[in-house]
Amino acid sequence: MKGAGPPADLVEDFALPLTLGVISDLLGVPEEDRGRFRVWSGSHLSTSVLSATETTAQSRALHAYITGLTDRRRADPADDLLSDLIEARTRMTDCPETNLCRW
Repeated sequence: MKGAGPPADLVEDFALPLTLGVISDLLGVPEEDRGRFRVWSGSHLSTSVLSATETTAQSRALHAYITGLTDRRRADPADDLLSDLIEARTRMTDCPETNLCRW
């Protein structure tokens, strides 16, 4: 931020990239997809910048991306939260009703 000079926007230049970086790391969003992930996430945080049509389109794009990422993680799990959630859901849904599943 100092190198870019004034004015500084703490949210845009620090808080948002940090937060989205942590979320992306946890979910396993590949580095090359993070720019698009930021745009999609920003559309959910915006209250006036985008039209309703644009917001809906961004929401659909994010949903399609997460669905695809989930499918990829289901086929090839990684060391990330999304893979762990998929595994937990699989264990819960594969558990017979008469047996308490043990982790």
